[in-house]
Amino acid sequence: MSVEIRGIDDVRRVLRDVMPKEAKLLSRQTVKDVAEAIADEARTIMPVDEGKMRAGTRSRAERDKDGEARASVRVKGAFYWRFLEYGDGPDGIEHAFFLRSKEKVMSKIDTIATQKFVKRLAARIAKVAGR
Repeated sequence: MSVEIRGIDDVRRVLRDVMPKEAKLLSRQTVKDVAEAIADEARTIMPVDEGKMRAGTRSRAERDKDGEARASVRVKGAFYWRFLEYGDGPDGIEHAFFLRSKEKVMSKIDTIATQKFVKRLAARIAKVAGR
């Protein structure tokens, strides 16, 4: 069997028609990968003092809600991130590194999500074939 994936609509079709049992797992993984892309982008533009905020920025898979996969970007161990993000910090500058990162990733979401999905799909197929 041959499957061609060129965009989000093809991803949805594959999950719905070709691999319905794997859909939930692949959806969760892909959504978390997109959140990780936002975290990666934020790490490159956030201000750095000691590096705690950069080191603590990670994506996290959340519980599914209403059958939809969910993920978030969290900052662990750096309470002050929100002051820098929103401009309430000592420098008074609104850095908006998470907002800018989200906008950049979302502007290319079709490409990013498709690439992440294809990578996860190939890994899943290799794992299942190896059994």
